[in-house]
Amino acid sequence: MNNTLLQKLLSKSKEIMEADRMYHDFAHAKNVYKNAQILLEKLDGDDIVVLTGALFHDIARNGDNHEIEGAKQLKYILENIPEFPKDKIEETCLAIEHHERGQVTHNEKVLADADKIDAYSELSIGRSFMMSAHKGMKLKEAIESFLLYLDKWYEEFNFEESRIIAKKEYGNMKNLLNRMLSSYN
Repeated sequence: MNNTLLQKLLSKSKEIMEADRMYHDFAHAKNVYKNAQILLEKLDGDDIVVLTGALFHDIARNGDNHEIEGAKQLKYILENIPEFPKDKIEETCLAIEHHERGQVTHNEKVLADADKIDAYSELSIGRSFMMSAHKGMKLKEAIESFLLYLDKWYEEFNFEESRIIAKKEYGNMKNLLNRMLSSYN
C-alpha cells in the first residue's frame, strides 16, 4: 500500500473511530491493523483489502447489524478516495461484512483473526467490562462471560498462526480472570 493512500485511510479511520465511540475506538482499529500486519507477514493476503478492513471494520459498531452497515459506509468512503483501487472496494467491503462470521475468502479470515487477537489485549478487558456494565451485568457475571468468550474465540481462530500469536496473552488473561473470579468463592 502506498504511503499517500495509507495516510488518507489512517486519517479517515481516526476521524470516524474517535467520534463518539465508547468501546471499539481508534485504539482498537490500530491494534487490529497491527495484528493484520503480523498475520500478513506469515500468511500472505492482499494488504490493501486486509489493512483497510482492519482500520474500518467497526465503523458502524454502535448500531445494529454493524457489519452490514459498516460495509455500506465503507463503500461510500472508498469510492471517494481517488487513490483507493476501485477493483478492491467490493472485496474490502465484503471482508468488513464477514469479519465476525461467515468468512469465506483468505483475506476475510485474516481480518477476522486480526480482530479476534485484539480480544486478548489489555484494552479488551476494559472494553469488555464497559460493555457488560452497559448491559446491566454484575461484575461476577461479566468475568464469567468474558472467560467463556476467551475460550470460544481462541477455538474459532481460522489459522494456527493466530493461535500462536494470541497464546501467551490468552493464558495471561485467563489466569487474571480466574483470579478475579476466585475472589467470589
